Amino acid sequence: MITTLLFLLKVMVIQAILYILYTVKFHKSGNHSANRFYLILALVISFVIPLISFPAISQYSNETVHEITNWYEVTDQTLSESISVLVPVKTSNTINYYKAIGIGLFIVITTFFLLKALISHFQLLKIAREAKAITINNQNVLIANIDIPFSYFNKIFIPERLIKAPQFDVILNHELAHVKYWHSLDRLFLEFLTAIFWFNPFHYLYRRKLVEIHEFQADENTIARDRDVVKYQETLYSELHSNFSITSVNYFNFNTIKNRIKMMNQPKKQSKWQYLIILPIIALLAFSFTKRENSPTSFIDPELDELFESIIDLSDVYTPSILPLENSDLVRLTSTFGKRMHPILKVMRMHEGVDFATDIGNQVMATANGTVIKVDNIINGFGKHIIIDHNGLYQTKYAQLSEFKVIEGQKVKRGEIIALTGNSGVSTGPHLHYEVRDSKGEALDPLHYIKDYSYKEEVPDGRSNKTNLGNSEGIIRVLIDPGHGGNDKGMKSYEKTESQVTLKVAQLVHEYFRDSEKVRIELTRSADNNVTLEERVANTNNADLFISLHIETHEYEDEDRLIAIYNDSNEYTAQSKYFSELLSNEFKEIDKIVRVGYSTGFYVLKNTKCPSVMLSMGYFSNPDSEKYLNSNEGINEIATKLAEAILASI
Repeated sequence: MITTLLFLLKVMVIQAILYILYTVKFHKSGNHSANRFYLILALVISFVIPLISFPAISQYSNETVHEITNWYEVTDQTLSESISVLVPVKTSNTINYYKAIGIGLFIVITTFFLLKALISHFQLLKIAREAKAITINNQNVLIANIDIPFSYFNKIFIPERLIKAPQFDVILNHELAHVKYWHSLDRLFLEFLTAIFWFNPFHYLYRRKLVEIHEFQADENTIARDRDVVKYQETLYSELHSNFSITSVNYFNFNTIKNRIKMMNQPKKQSKWQYLIILPIIALLAFSFTKRENSPTSFIDPELDELFESIIDLSDVYTPSILPLENSDLVRLTSTFGKRMHPILKVMRMHEGVDFATDIGNQVMATANGTVIKVDNIINGFGKHIIIDHNGLYQTKYAQLSEFKVIEGQKVKRGEIIALTGNSGVSTGPHLHYEVRDSKGEALDPLHYIKDYSYKEEVPDGRSNKTNLGNSEGIIRVLIDPGHGGNDKGMKSYEKTESQVTLKVAQLVHEYFRDSEKVRIELTRSADNNVTLEERVANTNNADLFISLHIETHEYEDEDRLIAIYNDSNEYTAQSKYFSELLSNEFKEIDKIVRVGYSTGFYVLKNTKCPSVMLSMGYFSNPDSEKYLNSNEGINEIATKLAEAILASI
């Protein structure tokens, strides 16, 4: 949807520029044929230029490394260390009612204008049937019960009162000129444009100027034949009356008569060489408004582009949203998005997608509608792989394939089979490497976009199975870390900052257990002050549980899940995961979804001397979540559920 709106915006901007050029430079030139061609060309160009696509340098490279600063990104170890089981979930088929109302309104208004044009056509057929046909100089003329003469394609309609009038020949010659130049074709074209794009004001301006040019041409042709300008102007004034109106026809005394008389008395025409100025202008427009393959909004400032994306729903057919594998029974998520130890090179490297272990030959599906822009084989890299462009909004990559089912340039739909899984390229076993990128070529976590499956982590073999927290006396010592503080405010909302909300939640949990004999709460900071990472984990050797509180933003505005992340590579893995799942259970009671993930990439998780969990309490990027996190009710509710999870862990 965003692409359609931006396309229409581009069209209107191009039309505005070319219209201004016409009124300033060409309107009074006297070159009516050239001006007519210019206006038609301007309308056509305005629709063609935004559709032109220039290939951009591919953003995909197995050597590319991006620095990840968003703590939400979940990383893993090697392919052999951890796996996740895919669990199907019920997908939501919610309707965007605002979009539905908008589309419905557009259809109703467009239908109205199309019916209006169709009714006008039937009016003409009725007039033609009732008219008397005569032949004058090999031209069929219809004598009809109308007030004013007009022409429509090769038909000329003349009122019966004018048959024996002295100005009949002049009027007939004028209408013959309309027929000669096929002016009705232009009128029909403009009627169609204004019916479909009724919301575009420039189409009405172009139509008015084109009709004016039609009259200029007909006037010029008639005067050249009769050679009596005064008589012709008197005829125009004598026909200044009409109570009859049909769209798409050329009236003899159209209401541009003042401009027509001015044009008749205008000096010699200007040179046609002046029209060469449109060539560099068209080239400039093409450079500015054509789209790049990885950016549908290349002419728009990035901040404006982000504004569009924040107010327009992108959850449509062009958004990747399904698991890319047909048979999910034996599929395992073996490597997630983020920095990891490369399974072959044994060096830390950014993994810009996810890996699904599966048998060779599993059918690979397109995750959204789009166009296949690359079908290739890199022997020492991704092996056989496919890249699909999703209407300029996203690109997806499917790698380590064994067989292609599509070709470059082919249109595909969500769920369509595009390939078979394999073990080509650099690979430790049969799997599918899957990537998602935005319009700027930035890698995104594909798991954020897979809506029909969730992931249940399995505890790797050889890890501790101990899950209880606290000591033998049944007392649990909890160190709560309110994220950020001091000069580091973290994420910002319309009212509060991340550092303020995390501190308030931590203080409420501390207050909740003030008189408890089973739970002792300490805070890494009790005021809005700076605390280093080293200071945050310094006292964890005396704690039974460490909880770090945060708030995030997300590129997908609808994202509203809480995230509980634990370290899956130390002796406290089972206990940390156990508490993460307790959080998930507690927050379910208030209809909050907590997604449990694991990571080794965060300092406070790697360096604590006790079970530790990093909890993201929501997203400031989601309007509902932002309002909730800024309210006393929301903050109290989160603190209460966090306290209840701590009690449940004893």
